[in-house]
Amino acid sequence: MNVDTIRTAGELQERKETLERELPPGAVALTFLGGVGEFGKNMLLLEDPSGIVVVDCGQAFPDDLLLGVDSVIPETSYLEAHADRLLAYVFTHGHEDHIGALPYILPRAPAPVYASRLTLGFIDGKLREFPETPEVERVEIKGGRSFALGGFEFEPVAVSHSTADSLALAVSTRAGLILHTGDFKLDPTPVGRRRDPLPRLRHFGKKGVRLLLSDSTNAELPGRSPSEAAARQGIFEAFRGTRGRIILTTFASHIHRIQGVIDACEETGRSLVVSGRAVERTVRIARELGYL
Repeated sequence: MNVDTIRTAGELQERKETLERELPPGAVALTFLGGVGEFGKNMLLLEDPSGIVVVDCGQAFPDDLLLGVDSVIPETSYLEAHADRLLAYVFTHGHEDHIGALPYILPRAPAPVYASRLTLGFIDGKLREFPETPEVERVEIKGGRSFALGGFEFEPVAVSHSTADSLALAVSTRAGLILHTGDFKLDPTPVGRRRDPLPRLRHFGKKGVRLLLSDSTNAELPGRSPSEAAARQGIFEAFRGTRGRIILTTFASHIHRIQGVIDACEETGRSLVVSGRAVERTVRIARELGYL
């Protein structure tokens, strides 16, 4: 692969001026490297003359036609060729389809990592399995605390999802406000989140959103998803009404669901055995960070 490496400040300035000529005045470039029209590989590049910010860096899991392949990652030759302009990676949440490609891509295009506390924990857990990964700055972000990267100003908004510490991102750009919802659920009785995101999202709507990037599985189906509180109640009812051993499965990263199982075990006097590499790692990280 031929990579055009910038060696001087003059070459960097020339690159910026070239981008200015290629982009209309006041425009921002969005490049989707995955996650559009497919499940997995979520990865978005936000770009203006100040640099590039990557939002999420996910993997997909192979189908039956990809025998021997463990992970499918986005095609990142463009990012690698412009790695000198990369400002940071910003993550919405800690699911594999949003963080799973980072160990493979970070060595090719290193930059600081911005994510919520639990998501950083999941990322660190993955990167420890890849000793060749370069050491980069980790920055914890929280809902309501804005931060700037080049010409982009981010305001994270805490949202409900099937893993804790999930965020939407309101991004102020020279072209206007971009609202990236991340993966989310409108849950009227959420578990583990203190603030309703709707008032803040309404604020952005009144302010004026230039571009909405919204992702919600099954959004085209009628009805609504049950609240996580309802799922928690169902777990308690099953535990109360069952004698003997219970075998339960869940997504390994679903901290709130796992906490519900723990609470049901405590109430009914049961012992809990966690089995499975991914869920064991998740429980360890969540306990270390105080989420369980």
